[in-house]
Amino acid sequence: MRRRLPGGSGDEEGAVMRIIFVKRGNELTPREAWVERGGVRRRIDLDGLDSWLEFVDMYS
Repeated sequence: MRRRLPGGSGDEEGAVMRIIFVKRGNELTPREAWVERGGVRRRIDLDGLDSWLEFVDMYS
């Protein structure tokens, strides 16, 4: 899954959230996630991933 987060303006690109999922049966379970902005990667705690996804959904 790749979604751009709000915050970019002009030539500046907004942050990118990357999430890697593992398929278990018919379910996708997040394995790791991070946010990239300006070439810097910041890992997201999977326990807080729901909050991030709600934030992205609100502003997309």
